[in-house]
Amino acid sequence: MSSFVLWIFLFFPYILWTQANNNKDARIIGGEVSEIGQFPYVVGFYYDKGQTRSFCGGSLLNDKWILTAAHCLVDATLFTIYLGTNNLEDVERNGLVLTSTEYVAHPSYNAHYLTNDIGLIILDAPVQFTDNIQPIELSTRTLGDAENVTAVGWGATSNAETSPMMDLSHVSLSTITNTKCVGIFGSPLFINNNVVCVVGSGNEGTCRGDAGGPLIQIDDNGKNVQVGVGIFHSATGCEDNYPSGFIRTADYIGWINEVMDATTESVTEDSTSLGPTQPGDGAPGSASSLTIMLSTMILVSLVQFI
Repeated sequence: MSSFVLWIFLFFPYILWTQANNNKDARIIGGEVSEIGQFPYVVGFYYDKGQTRSFCGGSLLNDKWILTAAHCLVDATLFTIYLGTNNLEDVERNGLVLTSTEYVAHPSYNAHYLTNDIGLIILDAPVQFTDNIQPIELSTRTLGDAENVTAVGWGATSNAETSPMMDLSHVSLSTITNTKCVGIFGSPLFINNNVVCVVGSGNEGTCRGDAGGPLIQIDDNGKNVQVGVGIFHSATGCEDNYPSGFIRTADYIGWINEVMDATTESVTEDSTSLGPTQPGDGAPGSASSLTIMLSTMILVSLVQFI
């Protein structure tokens, strides 16, 4: 099997040419439409890069920070963020639409291999929590094989879709080992120890526009916790039942907390965007990686594209 079987969200961005083909009855591949307030921590956002506008998902970690994939952030000029809604066309009733121009991408993010494909958006002001806007906790445990998880997002529901769905949807999936995932795709290129692969029991999974969105699991206390951030699906299409890939958030909790705890004054603001680095620079979660992060982290202050 070809080693280029993965359709990487980064290299084929979800460009929103039109919203004319939106199907309000459609769902994340094989999933179902979510109820208002069912996933109050899920965030959707458009990001502008040059002349294109694309869509990604994310999750609210606290009143100022959103977790997502780094490839949804780097070189973007504006984020238009939707919180507290399950429908992108009906935000006023329950949610908020905010904008931001600031983000932090992981300092060891590599665009070619999607290594450390994780980052954070900073809100301009603290958001007020409501029944429909709540933060989610990151799980500290390592996912094993055959664990039940849920993917949530506004992504496409078929290979033909070119715009995000208006309704938030979710789908039940199961983790598989990285060895099995590599065997299916025929290449370990994007499947490293910081990635977890998930599959459905049938024609189920993530698709274009679900990048950056959360992978959720119910913990021992019956509470939803986040265990992953969406980064890729199969190049052969969203409906082929191939695995989808997520960054393991447990491996990055140390880095995430260091970033959120850092004050704006301690970060260099007038700087260029974080470019890709070589894979393996600073293992996530290690003391050395946190030291590197604190000395090299760049908070990118962007201007709105006109």
